[in-house]
Amino acid sequence: MTSGSNSTISSPEFAVKPVPTAVVLPPDFERHQQPLLISLHAGASSRDQITEFAPLFRGLFEQQSLPPLVTVGFSSGPGSWYHGNWEEFVVDELPGWMHERLKALGYLKK
Repeated sequence: MTSGSNSTISSPEFAVKPVPTAVVLPPDFERHQQPLLISLHAGASSRDQITEFAPLFRGLFEQQSLPPLVTVGFSSGPGSWYHGNWEEFVVDELPGWMHERLKALGYLKK
């Protein structure tokens, strides 16, 4: 996975369709534990918001205004409001998926 890359998560909570995601990585990223920032955009937005903000994140990393961290956004569709299945996805599945792939912190095993 590269910075600004798009992917999908196959979630048991959403067996009907995978959840589209986008990731921004800090410069010189190596797979070791770094904080995870999950972007909870407005209801009708998508993972494209993170892709559009990638240059801003990169500039903040370079200026050292933002510490190295892994940033992820996802497409939830209109009206999700992050409850029910979406709450499980945001609190458990997405952090676990990011930890598995990028060693991002923020996942607490049950």
